Amino acid sequence: MFQKITLLNNSLSVVSKNNALISKRMISLTQNSNKLFSQLKYKNSFSLNKSSILPTIQTVRFNSNDAVKTEVTEDVANAAPNTEFTSSLPDFSNNAASNITDAVSSIPLDDTSFGYLKSIGMAEHPFYWLPDTIQQILELEHVYLDIKWGAAIVLTTILYKMALVPLQIKQSEVSVNLAKFQAESKKYNDQMYDKDLEHYQKMQTAVLKLKEKNGLQPGQMKYVFLPMVCNAAFALSLFTSLRQMCAYPVSGFENGGWLWFENLVNIDQYLGLQILSSASIFLYTKYVVLANQDMMPGAGSNSILSSPKMQKVMKFLPFLSIPFTMSLSSGVVLYITASTLSSFIFGRLVRNDKFRVMLGYRPFPKREEILANAAKAAGDKPQGFRDSMKQMQNQQLKKVEFQKRMQKKIDEFEKMRSMKK
Repeated sequence: MFQKITLLNNSLSVVSKNNALISKRMISLTQNSNKLFSQLKYKNSFSLNKSSILPTIQTVRFNSNDAVKTEVTEDVANAAPNTEFTSSLPDFSNNAASNITDAVSSIPLDDTSFGYLKSIGMAEHPFYWLPDTIQQILELEHVYLDIKWGAAIVLTTILYKMALVPLQIKQSEVSVNLAKFQAESKKYNDQMYDKDLEHYQKMQTAVLKLKEKNGLQPGQMKYVFLPMVCNAAFALSLFTSLRQMCAYPVSGFENGGWLWFENLVNIDQYLGLQILSSASIFLYTKYVVLANQDMMPGAGSNSILSSPKMQKVMKFLPFLSIPFTMSLSSGVVLYITASTLSSFIFGRLVRNDKFRVMLGYRPFPKREEILANAAKAAGDKPQGFRDSMKQMQNQQLKKVEFQKRMQKKIDEFEKMRSMKK
């Protein structure tokens, strides 16, 4: 019995020695691999097969009645780690790189990061599609200026109204010059088709000289309509952009406003924005549109807005905007309010002499001078819109009669020349 216990102790001591030897070899391999890794400076790499380094030690259950199985210790002693080294980094293929890129791009952005609108399908073509350009400008202001979406809407509206100021000043100058030209050329236009061709040519020459005197070259006439076209294009684009952003809705719109309309997505239940927008439209209509009618061709008593009934209708129309804007989001109505208020302010500045001189333009003509030119153009007897339209029709009939007379003379001349031949 004592001999068996002694043999068992000897076997266990051999197993423990073998385990200690394996542990030393593992430590040595780890140290060597670390040295090799530092020498290669990340150009080479190694990989260790843990399953091969750590040998599988079979557990054997000893029985005091069985003979000692010395082959177990021999298997443990003969076990050696299998280490495999590689001299190249793992190959990241194009597919792997694209997978990483897709994974990064699929991370959702929030409204504090530039590119958020593009990630949700907006502002995709900012270089040639105006609504996307406006959405890109709104995002730039919101992200880099760290302002609310409502402040970005107001700021963008003011900036585009400021950009239109030079065109509006140029429009006012051309309109005043055109009204002055019509006043001075009325007598020539009335007599142009009364006599023969020679008389017509003299009247036409006089009219051309008056155009040159008042600075009405063919290229100048575009400024009469260019501000209106630009304003309509930008206003419609900004309106559709905000409708899309409110309908999505864009992150940050839920707290992008102030006071009672903090949520720009919801409809203003108190109708505060609707009332403000209608009041701003009223101010713009009364102090800009009706005031600027004097600058338009055929101003004064000939203007379509000079009728007392039409002026009452124009003053009442702004308040009809309330039922039309009741179903719009607060963000859209905020834009309408900011747009009409800024149009009112800049419309008054266009007629301000100090502001015009500061921008390098001549002072605005006095109202008395404009009305005097309008009365001169209308003739001795003031005419209404219906009378002015009737006068234009009569002038056109005179032109047709003149063309017939000229054609008759041309036919007679051709007939006489054919008879001589």
